[in-house]
Amino acid sequence: MRHIGALEWNHVFSPVLVNSARLGFNRADVQNSNATAAINPAAQDPSLGMYPGRNSPAIFSAGFSQLQAGFPGGITRHVWNSFQFYDDAFLTRGTHSLKFGFAIERMQYNPFNFYQPNGIVRFGGKLQRFLTNLPSSIEGSLPDHLTGRSYRQTLYGGYIQDDWHWRRNLTLNLGLRYEMATVLNEASGKITNLRNISDPVPYCGTTDLALTGVLGNPGCKGVAPYYSNPTTKNFASLIPISSKGRLAFRPAVQTVHSRTSPNQTRYARRRWGLVRSAARMSTLT
Repeated sequence: MRHIGALEWNHVFSPVLVNSARLGFNRADVQNSNATAAINPAAQDPSLGMYPGRNSPAIFSAGFSQLQAGFPGGITRHVWNSFQFYDDAFLTRGTHSLKFGFAIERMQYNPFNFYQPNGIVRFGGKLQRFLTNLPSSIEGSLPDHLTGRSYRQTLYGGYIQDDWHWRRNLTLNLGLRYEMATVLNEASGKITNLRNISDPVPYCGTTDLALTGVLGNPGCKGVAPYYSNPTTKNFASLIPISSKGRLAFRPAVQTVHSRTSPNQTRYARRRWGLVRSAARMSTLT
């Protein structure tokens, strides 16, 4: 399920100054394998379960196909919220056509993974082990103690661009953009970072013993960011030149950067500000 909303406000302050402001919201809510009822009554018979109060586990054994776990089975849910604000201004002063603006995007990613709450029983590669009830491994979790994650990140950006008509047949397009994203964090501190492989415990998003304690002992060395921020120096420049005559020549030089995000394969976001340029040459007729 997806919800998208946007508001835009344009205002003419004067014949040489125009402003455009936009507010947007994007929400995606995806649920996978969310069963609502059992077709076979045996799928919700707790007497077949390996955990108290849970139903039959998934069974892997040689000699027959996998037996799926009973109701409700594993489910996953991914909720993505994006709050966006953009503001762009356009100013003309003599031979200069200026464009400048900024953007803010607040991103929230809330995943929840209810993986095989009834457990998994494996009997290896021999049917005899299944017939004699000798599992080779048992896998399970405590489903009543599972909690989701709430990842948060904010992006800030600003830019200025000047289309300078230096000569009748020569235009300089000068631009500078800055864009950075904050370090990814989890709202409740449920995130860890093992800086060195030899460290006995990791750094965490919080030192709350209720969340990080291990058998009554501290589970974290201290509070620290999840990673060092590589985006704080993300300045990008754009210097194309336009020459008009019988031959149009547009060379361009640009610096670009990438940024970190909660999910690098998430939905493509809207690009704004300076548009990437490529050197091109064409003959005018």
